[in-house]
Amino acid sequence: MTRTLYRNARIFTGDESRWAEAIVVDGEEFIHVGSEAEAPHADAEVDLGGRVVLPGFTDAHTHLLMMGEALGQVGLTDAASLEEIQRRLDEARRTTSGVLRGRGWLFDAIPDGEPTATMIDAVVADIPVYLDANDYHSCWVNTAALRELGITRDTPDPLGGRIARDASGEPTGMLYETAAQQYAWAQRDASTTDAQRDAAVARVVSAYLSAGVTGAVDMAFDELGLAALERAAERGELPLRVAAHWFVANSGDDAANLAQVAQASVHASASTAGVRVVGIKLVLDGTIDACTAAMGA
Repeated sequence: MTRTLYRNARIFTGDESRWAEAIVVDGEEFIHVGSEAEAPHADAEVDLGGRVVLPGFTDAHTHLLMMGEALGQVGLTDAASLEEIQRRLDEARRTTSGVLRGRGWLFDAIPDGEPTATMIDAVVADIPVYLDANDYHSCWVNTAALRELGITRDTPDPLGGRIARDASGEPTGMLYETAAQQYAWAQRDASTTDAQRDAAVARVVSAYLSAGVTGAVDMAFDELGLAALERAAERGELPLRVAAHWFVANSGDDAANLAQVAQASVHASASTAGVRVVGIKLVLDGTIDACTAAMGA
């Protein structure tokens, strides 16, 4: 293995009183962190140009596949008004066919904090539109998406979720909590190809590496995410360490819920290179933004 000296840097060691100026890496092992004068012989040398060197960061709460997909969608977090959201959707529609997806919008940008399908229909009515809220606990859709999902006035609210309705009982275009999971996200998962999921993984890996992130804790892992990361690892394209928590959806049936926990345990005992299932994820709360959280005085 090649032994490499990285020099001319300010290297953080965890001890504020001691910054190093050089490191030597032998294969995958650090064999020296200290002064350049005391560094052992190396086969190669890299001049870091006086840069600050830090350990890789770990994203302590992420959803890798969803994040990768989001990076390819219409960004709405900094859209401060309904008009700006509509302008971006109208612009995106010109280069989009089939379905339009966006992410990150804020309730503060919507009049009275009550998004409706007609607001999206005003600019994009001919194809389904799915817009994940910034808290990723709710999804705002247009009329075409409601049709695609088969949601009508007769569709019951799922356990732990709500389909927003008008005074006459007609769906208005907001899917809260498990309604977003069981309808909008299930449709997304069913219609997304493995190639598209592979592209999503590539996007998130690129974004993380460019920011110095080398590890992640995925807090809603499932079979689709595991398969996508396994394919990336097999191609040698997963330079991240991932600690994953298996998503356990509350079915209302104890036996079915425990079967999901058992499934997580099976995956935990057979980790892929770079990916470990270390726990489970339960959604037991809502969010303040969408007023789905329980609040106490």
